[in-house]
Amino acid sequence: MTKRHSKNGHRKSLLTSLCVVVLILMAVVWALFFHAMSKGGDRYIYISPTDNIDSVYAKLRPISNATSFAGFRILASVTGYAGHIRSGRYAVDNTGALFTFRNFKNGHQASVHLTVPSMHLVSDLGDVFAKKMKFTKKEFMAAATDSIFLDSLGYKPSNIIAVFVPNTYDFYWDISPREFIRKMAKNYDQFWTPARRQKAEADSLKPMQVMIIASMISEETNNKKEKPIIAGIYINRLRRNMPLQSCPTVKYALKRFDLERIYTWMTQIDNPYNTYNRYGLPPGPIRNPNPEDIDAVLNFVHHDYLYMCASAKFDGTHHFSKTYEEQKAYSKEYDSELNKRNIK
Repeated sequence: MTKRHSKNGHRKSLLTSLCVVVLILMAVVWALFFHAMSKGGDRYIYISPTDNIDSVYAKLRPISNATSFAGFRILASVTGYAGHIRSGRYAVDNTGALFTFRNFKNGHQASVHLTVPSMHLVSDLGDVFAKKMKFTKKEFMAAATDSIFLDSLGYKPSNIIAVFVPNTYDFYWDISPREFIRKMAKNYDQFWTPARRQKAEADSLKPMQVMIIASMISEETNNKKEKPIIAGIYINRLRRNMPLQSCPTVKYALKRFDLERIYTWMTQIDNPYNTYNRYGLPPGPIRNPNPEDIDAVLNFVHHDYLYMCASAKFDGTHHFSKTYEEQKAYSKEYDSELNKRNIK
């Protein structure tokens, strides 16, 4: 009985030891490969084509837990990652080293959520994009002003701003400027749904014409109720072959977006965007309009107004007129208030 008890005790001891070893190994494996990689929250590192294994480690180490970083290095060493580094923007988060490394090795980037704002110039957009993407503003502008490249997409330097419809889009950080513009052009095509195209065609308008008018009304007012009315005025004048006489186009021609008052000499400058002495629409949008402004044009109000003038109350509203005589009266009242307020 004593020997049997001794053998049983020895077996239990071995089993216990084995279990302890297994648990320790599991804990080590978990700590190395499955414990959160990031020290805290979602972080991102950017790997360039010129990076090597040491520079990758230098970027990864400060934001990683020590054990997870050790696990990443083990995986990198075993798989020969040093010779197959892929550039991009990669997430370092609460997933472990195994999943993080797999993304790095396979080039599974974390996309950039890029919000495109409404702005006057493509160069202004270039400033925004360059802060979020790998390409520089100079590289972006080289693509955005390349007439041959834009022509292959069906656009010109004067109207390419239209494809940047304000919204939030997902891109890979290291996308090239040309591929970026191609994708924005595809997004633009998708924005123009069959329903939107049908509305434009019903009023004998092309999508780019809608974009140009939308860019103008977005500059004329922030009043949502007035936008479809103002769009109707522009369309009425176009159909009557009247110059649009849009003050925002004069500001655009002068590149003086801060102007609070338009003088007669400004309306006489020789510029294709000056709709006071040019008939028809300007060469392209004077900003990339928001979707609500585009839809305001597609749903413009049918009326007989041909003129508008900002209210002398300075409340953001306008007076709308059918005759030039009415317009002159409103303009006189508005100019008088500008003088009282010493707005020059």
